[in-house]
Amino acid sequence: MSENNRHANQLVPSGEGIVSLVCAVVPRYNDLIGTHQRITGNRLIIPKELLPDYNQVKQLADRYAAGDYRHRSSEASSLKTFAQWTVDVQRKIRGQPPLKVFDSED
Repeated sequence: MSENNRHANQLVPSGEGIVSLVCAVVPRYNDLIGTHQRITGNRLIIPKELLPDYNQVKQLADRYAAGDYRHRSSEASSLKTFAQWTVDVQRKIRGQPPLKVFDSED
């Protein structure tokens, strides 16, 4: 394992931004499930390519729920990807134009 990979996989203390994003994304995703069903009549299905991101967000949320406010860099990246997807789906089913949530340097 390379030195960079070893450090990339370490848990680091989460700042306010990451904690706030987890606390916002998880309940909004749960709300989106019902909204999607109600508006489209179809069950919300996470795309296959997004499943690894979803799993990391779920793992991160579970860790936070246990009182452990640390994350891996890969989890932070997955969180942003999943958050953007939830915004994209919500805006699409409501007939709204796309909205980029994060800048490329985030």
